[in-house]
Amino acid sequence: MQKTIFLILSIIWFAIASLNATIIRVPANYSTIQAAINAAIAGDTVLVSPGTYFENVVWGNKQLVVGSLFLTTSDTSYIGQTIIDGQLNGLYGMTIGNYEYDTGKVFTGFTITNCNPGGLHIKTPMYIHHVRTINNIGNGIDIFPSQWALVIMYDIVSSYNTLEGIHHHLAKVKLDRIVVANNGRMGIWLQSGIDTISNVLAINNERGIYCWNARLDIFNCTFVNNNYGIWNHEGNAFIHNTILSNFVKNGKGTGSSVTRTDYNMISSGQNSFEIEPA
Repeated sequence: MQKTIFLILSIIWFAIASLNATIIRVPANYSTIQAAINAAIAGDTVLVSPGTYFENVVWGNKQLVVGSLFLTTSDTSYIGQTIIDGQLNGLYGMTIGNYEYDTGKVFTGFTITNCNPGGLHIKTPMYIHHVRTINNIGNGIDIFPSQWALVIMYDIVSSYNTLEGIHHHLAKVKLDRIVVANNGRMGIWLQSGIDTISNVLAINNERGIYCWNARLDIFNCTFVNNNYGIWNHEGNAFIHNTILSNFVKNGKGTGSSVTRTDYNMISSGQNSFEIEPA
């Protein structure tokens, strides 16, 4: 139900925005996503047709909507058909923002792959939904915005990246309906932020979630086949209604960690909840 509401609101927003803004189409109007963004002004929509775009896009500070045809149709098949390939040339596939606090940016409906040092780099408050970051060297998604900026992400898949599926620092992040799978280190790394995650599936990562000096609320999540489901290091974590088929580690480090749990199912042999020595 919630997903349907999000999609309906996205379509309504697009219809209203279209009345007063320009829709720039790729490749019909511009052959590349970068050229379309360069030509756009605040309030415009960049609408990208299916294809593989060998680019390292720098969005900058413009308040835009950038989406595949998923944006106008709600057809999820366009996510896999609209690909940004970073060509492993030492740049992110997509970099959004420049540490500003402006809101109004939306990115949706793409697959980002073959990038180094990561797939998607977010440096601004924004909405991101229905995006896949797969097979990147480094992190699938890096979130390093202005301090305490709000980033909202839902319906994200980040998998087979060599480091983290999602990595953030000094932000307020809300994650919903996220899959992080088969990443080389953490499914999700949350550092020095205030975060809420819900309906996350973390599977086959070194650690499902690493919470470092962060305040974290976890609701309705599943952690399976990770070496550690949740590693709380000098943070404050509340775990509610969550399934963990591996360890929860409460690491003290040089500070203190607090992990509160209720209505969870934790199963991992005799030591499913572990306290790290100071």
